[in-house]
Amino acid sequence: MFANQMQIILYVEDVPKSVAFWQSLGFEIIEEQTADGTSIVEIAPSSESDARFVLYDKGFIEAHSPEVALNSPSIMFFRKISQRFTRNY
Repeated sequence: MFANQMQIILYVEDVPKSVAFWQSLGFEIIEEQTADGTSIVEIAPSSESDARFVLYDKGFIEAHSPEVALNSPSIMFFRKISQRFTRNY
C-alpha cells in the first residue's frame, strides 16, 4: 500500500539560489543533507505538507547517476482563496 507522502525531485543548477526562490514563495526547509560536498535540500509549502520537493544539483546527478533523465517536470499548484475578488474598473 502506498503512503500519502510524495517527493518530487528537482534537478537545479544552483541549490542555494533555488532554495531562496522557493522560500520567497513561502516554502520551508524540511531537511538539509550533504553528499560528496553537494547540498541536497528538501522543501515543502509547510512542515505538514504531504508533497515535498527535493532539490539536487544537476551537475552532481550527471556525474553520479548519468542514467537519470534530467527533464524539467510540469508542476501545478492549487491554493484555497478565502477572499472574494472584486473588479475595480
